[in-house]
Amino acid sequence: MNNLTISKQIEAAIILPVQEVELLVSDFRRRYDPLASVGVPAHITINYPFTPHINRPKKAGADLLVLISEFSQFSYNLTEIRTFDQVVYLFPEPTEPFISLIKAIFTRFPDSPPYKGEFTQPIPHLTVAQVEKDEILQVKEELTKRLGSLLPLPAKARELWLIDNSEKIWKRRQVFPLKSF
Repeated sequence: MNNLTISKQIEAAIILPVQEVELLVSDFRRRYDPLASVGVPAHITINYPFTPHINRPKKAGADLLVLISEFSQFSYNLTEIRTFDQVVYLFPEPTEPFISLIKAIFTRFPDSPPYKGEFTQPIPHLTVAQVEKDEILQVKEELTKRLGSLLPLPAKARELWLIDNSEKIWKRRQVFPLKSF
């Protein structure tokens, strides 16, 4: 389950940036995650591809602002290093706030199912590496050596970002603050 793709077509995503771990994983991501080199920060994907931004940007942005303002900031921990087929990722707990955001955005924008509807229940995750299957265990072991003793890593969800690649690299287009405690 890759977070975002590198594509020649214009795409958009709604992400929750995870600034608390950016420095810890940035060089690792530059080596193993091609999205790091095209402007995508460490994040947890909430909706990708977010097609309403491409089809109706002003309306989608206004609707997102209202919808996301109903959600409160929350704390979570990145607790484990896990893998999908070709992805090494950090797993956040609790997952419920992420799932609530994913479901609410999909409910409001049914034409934009997360991951094009490929997964019945998307798993919140912070991708650190996208590699070939035969490299997955070695990369996971390398990341475990680097971060294992630091886990769990505390973080706080403060805002969501709408990003797109309309300028060949991914850039933040709009910020949606979550309600303060």
